[in-house]
Amino acid sequence: MITFKNVTKCYEDTETYAIRNFSETIEDGEFILLTGESGAGKSTIIRLLLKEIEPTMGRILVDGRDISSIEDRKIPLYRRQIGIVFQDFKLLPDHTVYENINLARMIAGSGRNKEDKKISYLLSLFGLDMLYKRYPRELSGGQMQKVCLARAIINHPSIILADEPTGNLDRNASVEIMRLLELIARQGSTVIVATHDVDTADGLSYRQIAIEKRAQDISYTYQKTQA
Repeated sequence: MITFKNVTKCYEDTETYAIRNFSETIEDGEFILLTGESGAGKSTIIRLLLKEIEPTMGRILVDGRDISSIEDRKIPLYRRQIGIVFQDFKLLPDHTVYENINLARMIAGSGRNKEDKKISYLLSLFGLDMLYKRYPRELSGGQMQKVCLARAIINHPSIILADEPTGNLDRNASVEIMRLLELIARQGSTVIVATHDVDTADGLSYRQIAIEKRAQDISYTYQKTQA
């Protein structure tokens, strides 16, 4: 469970609020869409959960633990429970599809034989089994994002954070990526997607948290949407 308690983030250099008094509970296995215009604070929530930045005020609890109390040296251990998907993919260009996925497994120190089978399963699940020797430059945007998804879930994280994962994709690829993210949530991971593209989630089961920002006023709307 993830709980935000009156979380505010103010950037001191500009004295502007990214989010203010944000409170919400996200249950295990939920598929959440954070929506709002650019600059509304969606990415700030992602970065706070990833501990790239700290809240100015308020508390963020992950499984009952205040993540602000995590020591710097233990942040990498905390992040092992999180899979991250970026808009710009962040794949290593000189590594094949298989190697990009396998690198995440190696960093986590997982056993080889078991995880090799897991990689093969994910390649098949995402329709990449014939592309495992290709390099990112040889893939479409949708295929690269599937590699990112496989890399994000190879170590069985409890939380998936996706920041505008369909921002560089066409309509068909975007719909497919959203469906895969929902599938991951159905298998037990908590999936939080920051996006402006709600239409690509039509027909899926998700909960939307809409952020509206006008000057220094920020409001949050919670809407339950079922397939």
